[in-house]
Amino acid sequence: NYMLKDNISIMVINEKEENKSLKALFGNDAFFTLTQSPKDQVNYSDFNTQQLIIVNGLSSYSSGLVQELKKFVSNGGSLFIASSTAEQSSISTSLNALSVTYGKLISAPSKVDYINTDAPIYQNVFENVPKNLNLPVVEKYIEIKSIGEVLLRFQNRKPFLIHSNFDKGNIYTLATELSTSASNFTEHAIFVPTLYNIALRSQRSTPLFYFLNSNNKIEVGNYRQSEQPLTIKGTTTDFIPEQRNSNGETVLFTHGQIEKAGNYNIYHAEDLINGVSFNYDRRESSMEFFNSEELRSSLDQNGMNQYAILSSNNELLSQEITENTQGFSLWKYCIILCLLFLGFEVILLRLYH
Repeated sequence: NYMLKDNISIMVINEKEENKSLKALFGNDAFFTLTQSPKDQVNYSDFNTQQLIIVNGLSSYSSGLVQELKKFVSNGGSLFIASSTAEQSSISTSLNALSVTYGKLISAPSKVDYINTDAPIYQNVFENVPKNLNLPVVEKYIEIKSIGEVLLRFQNRKPFLIHSNFDKGNIYTLATELSTSASNFTEHAIFVPTLYNIALRSQRSTPLFYFLNSNNKIEVGNYRQSEQPLTIKGTTTDFIPEQRNSNGETVLFTHGQIEKAGNYNIYHAEDLINGVSFNYDRRESSMEFFNSEELRSSLDQNGMNQYAILSSNNELLSQEITENTQGFSLWKYCIILCLLFLGFEVILLRLYH
């Protein structure tokens, strides 16, 4: 079951002014809802409604902002960090809680010469990649020491952009901020597919289906309990599941209340929130069986004594079942004997006459 969203919400946190490149990329596309805020005017309560948060060139991070970003990513959100290259920046250890670490600041111009075309965000972007591909030039950057998949790399083999998994979410770390003074990345053709695909992939994935007769845990976003709780509805089922709210995420527990496979909808009042599917546990199709002794032992332990275990080798199973239910059939032998005795009688009568 797939739930397709009407739009993707993106929040940009800037040092001060809004970023014009991001506004030009996402601002005119109705599929994206873009908001930009200076770092001292960020409303943390809005994080729960975002799919992607872009942190652009912050020279410092408050402990509150770091904790809220960590909570956001842990719950499945995507975070793009455009690192500050300001001389007075204090970000070297600020993001340790997100497993983002930095080295020294490099002020010499550097050229990007490698693009990981096997990475998910670049798949189907290029038909072919020429050897002398023109990639961005960076005036200054900060070394990224974090562990992750390298997406773009400098000629000196240091990463320009990496992707890391963090709990349920994703973190993308860029070695410089999104500004024309730091690099020409925002003016380069690679900028659009990079940010666009990161945004598209920020939609949180959910299981295709859940198992029946299990206490399934279904995450549905931020819907706090109210006078109108969430309900799960099917063609013959309509019930209110147990609901808990943890770290801004509403979680539903079914407690095995759904017993029939099929598609169901989750509603908040009359509003459709999500669709979920339930299926039979695949372990029921496990091709493992008792041998005759194990089967006999299990039946005896459960007090079942009216049974028969058929051990068919080359004989037809239907024949063995018939013999077991009707007994050994002798009528054929009776007919043969009758015919033999009748033949003997005819012979004897001829001899005597």
